[in-house]
Amino acid sequence: MSFRREGVLQSVQDMRDHFRELYGNVPFDHFVYDSKRVEQLRGYAVSNTLQIMVINIDSFNKKANNIIHDFRDKMGGRRPVEFIQATNPIVIMDEPQNMESEKAREAIASLNPLCTLRYSATYRDKYNLVSALSSSQ
Repeated sequence: MSFRREGVLQSVQDMRDHFRELYGNVPFDHFVYDSKRVEQLRGYAVSNTLQIMVINIDSFNKKANNIIHDFRDKMGGRRPVEFIQATNPIVIMDEPQNMESEKAREAIASLNPLCTLRYSATYRDKYNLVSALSSSQ
């Protein structure tokens, strides 16, 4: 598991109590997408609790060679990505400046997100800036 992914998971774990307090103790689950366990996407899509999935762009940015785009018998003959698309996820991108190529943008759009939020300390381009923390503020 990469250092960045471990940091994201630790942040989610650290904010668990804050999320519960902020959102009326709403239950939520979080997990790391694993192409060897694509069946868990069905649970992600049909759960009646808030679901947080940590996934890296390499897991879905190539149509060829990515299990997430293959039709699977265990998924009712559907592609795993269809379960993500059906949820209209809110996509939060960590270090989005690494995902600004046309191919990356198409891959993110292929998830059918409700919205996309960019989270970074080192923005190259600022799109619809909502908040910024810096030493100059």
